[in-house]
Amino acid sequence: MGPGSATILDDTVFDVLSHTGNVVTATASRVSGLSVVGQPYRAVVRLKNLEITGGAQVLAPGDVLVLEGDVAGGDLTRFHEGTASSLTGSTIDLQGVTPATTSGTIVATSLLCSGCP
Repeated sequence: MGPGSATILDDTVFDVLSHTGNVVTATASRVSGLSVVGQPYRAVVRLKNLEITGGAQVLAPGDVLVLEGDVAGGDLTRFHEGTASSLTGSTIDLQGVTPATTSGTIVATSLLCSGCP
């Protein structure tokens, strides 16, 4: 996350095309001059929609960016997390949705949202 950043959307992000034990190949058109050998990186899971129901537990290895909300309920503006469900990640960015009152758990080092419960 960039300094003073309000959302993951304004960070520099590269699509990973392939990887091996010690080589990551990313979208070449955007990498030139921005990444150097030995520079740290982090995973960002970018989701168009995310609904967590039925007691599901979602554990992301890095950051989570949710762009839209509840497909099943027909409300793309709200994030839905059901009873006994949980979402865990480093930075969780819900800026694209309005979190509904959840009965589940969100665990994050940094939670980015407007009107989080």
